[in-house]
Amino acid sequence: MQAAAIRFITLVALVGALGCGGDGVGPSATETEDRPTADMAGSYGAKTIMTTRDGVTTDQIAAGVTLTLALTSRGTTSGQLLVPASAGGSGVPMDLTGTWELAGTTVRFVQAAESFVGRIPFVVSPRQLAGEATIGGTAFQVVLTR
Repeated sequence: MQAAAIRFITLVALVGALGCGGDGVGPSATETEDRPTADMAGSYGAKTIMTTRDGVTTDQIAAGVTLTLALTSRGTTSGQLLVPASAGGSGVPMDLTGTWELAGTTVRFVQAAESFVGRIPFVVSPRQLAGEATIGGTAFQVVLTR
């Protein structure tokens, strides 16, 4: 009877371990085998933040906007986005604490702060995340480098 119980517990543990294919947050082991770019943990900074509205393109970095974002291997993020008053923002840094998820070669961010970062799908390439989206009539082009 005791041997049967031990075999059952071992079987349950084995099935549980094999069934853990990932929770959709951060890269899984299989993803890193399939895509070497899944090794994305690290600190990123904005190299490019361009916006276009009504035919007028603005280099937001030149206007003083800063964006830093750290990705952990566990799928969490930290960082900040600062849009100074001179660039139409509040001048108060936005907290970018949240999570990131990799699907294929696209990264998406989820953060409590309401910003363009969470609304742009970013494409992964070596040491870089690049994304484009139109939000509320403004086209964004963002490149983050590590």
